[in-house]
Amino acid sequence: MDQPVAKQGADVVSQRVLAAAVEQLEAGGVTRFELPNIANQGGLDLAAVEHAWPDRLQLLMAAWTSRLAWRDCVIDTGSLRDDLLGFGESLRQGVQTPGGRMLFRSSLPIDGADDFTDVRREFWDAQFDNVTAIVDRAVQRGELRSDVDPLDFVRMFCTAMYFDALYLNGIGTPDYLDSVVDILLLGVAIDPPGESAEMRRAIFDVVGAGQQDALGEERPPPNLTQATSAEIRRAILDAAIRETTLRGPELVTRSTIARRVGVTIQVVERMWKSDADLLLDAGARVRERTRPLPDSGRLWNDLLSFADAKAGLISTAEARKNYVSAILLDPTGRNAALVAEFWMAGLRESMQMCLRAQDRGELRDGVDPEHATRILVVSLYYDLFFVNTAMRPEYAFTVLDVFLNGAAD
Repeated sequence: MDQPVAKQGADVVSQRVLAAAVEQLEAGGVTRFELPNIANQGGLDLAAVEHAWPDRLQLLMAAWTSRLAWRDCVIDTGSLRDDLLGFGESLRQGVQTPGGRMLFRSSLPIDGADDFTDVRREFWDAQFDNVTAIVDRAVQRGELRSDVDPLDFVRMFCTAMYFDALYLNGIGTPDYLDSVVDILLLGVAIDPPGESAEMRRAIFDVVGAGQQDALGEERPPPNLTQATSAEIRRAILDAAIRETTLRGPELVTRSTIARRVGVTIQVVERMWKSDADLLLDAGARVRERTRPLPDSGRLWNDLLSFADAKAGLISTAEARKNYVSAILLDPTGRNAALVAEFWMAGLRESMQMCLRAQDRGELRDGVDPEHATRILVVSLYYDLFFVNTAMRPEYAFTVLDVFLNGAAD
């Protein structure tokens, strides 16, 4: 039986509102996600929008679900590798366009929009719960180690797939997907470290200690009447870092930083020919101020120190806010390319850890050091990107264990 005409009309309006909501998120994230803006986006009457979707949070959930939900991406080929390849390709395709990446970022708790916290968590909890079926079937088939937590394995895989979308506003490649599946199943190490119980204790000792790197803290400027040129330069760079963590890289200018430090604009302009040059040097100063890349002569020890340092960068709410301030929330911003270069410079630096391990003969043949570094860096930060909490030691253990040993049985 056909629907009543009134019901059909209501459904049409509801779908038009939903389409306008998706367009609003693709254009600018959640910053302007209000019913009047959505009505304007879709050329709709506000009263009709309010009648169809009186609760904007329900509309937000529906918009994410219509484009980002994973339930239709979960396949069952009878092989864990093929299941992950198929699912991973769906994730990759979902963020191929700038609008798709903006929509994806709008669902993450990385923009300070506290009123969306609960709906975001509800949405992503449902997505990860849907995907664990892939891993549960693999455990039943004997393809996956029984001591690997299925949910944390899925979290690691999905977060690894989003490196380019999160850090570079870019598109992941098919060969990167192949690397993610290969490394998560087989690990990177030729000779994995000792017993998992020893690994677990070591990780809980360092990651669970809660050491903090106060990257965004305000540092008092030097006494300018007595400061050397090098001290003034460091003060300007530290002020640029602070300004970035407070307001984002799009608003950092030489004149703003000069006022913050208390020097003339001419002083800053003599040191940096452009705002872009100042931001690039501030990025280098960030890496200088954080703990240096470990070089113990053994990959396992390096990874342990690396995870400790990464945990310290997101150990408090303020630290997490400072970290994500440099994420590309607005890919159209004037300094977007510089922000991407900042993350690529950090990636190249972190990759030295895997390159040294490769030179020592610790990596399996066929492991791509750059891909391995991308997987390690972003997958450690599931808690930051999807939940906005500090790194959990138990999850960090899963990441390092799977990264080294692989999850395949």
